[in-house]
Amino acid sequence: MREEPLVRGFPAEEVRFGGITVCDLKGKTALVTGGSRGLGRAIVLELAGAGADVAFCYRKDAAAAGAVAADVERLTHRRPLAVQADVTVDADRKRLVAEVAERRGH
Repeated sequence: MREEPLVRGFPAEEVRFGGITVCDLKGKTALVTGGSRGLGRAIVLELAGAGADVAFCYRKDAAAAGAVAADVERLTHRRPLAVQADVTVDADRKRLVAEVAERRGH
C-alpha cells in the first residue's frame, strides 16, 4: 500500500517533516517569519534540512537569530539569510521580501 503524502501535490517520498523525508527542496528558497526561536526555529531547521535555501526574520533578538544561522550552517553547510524585521510593520515586510529576493536571486 502506497503511503499518503503529508503535503498535497507531493508524493510521500518527496516531502520532509520531523526527520521523515517526504520532499526535496534543493534549489528552492524558503522565507520563515519569526525564525529565531520556538516553532519558527524548528521550521527553519527542517526546511534547511530538506535542502531549501532559508531566509528568516527576527524582530529583536539578533543573538538568537545568529545561533539559528550557526545551527543551519553546521547542519547543512549552507548559510541562511537572517533579516531583522517586524512583520507587523508594513515597511519592514516590504523590505524583508525585497532583501530576500535581491540576495537570493529571485
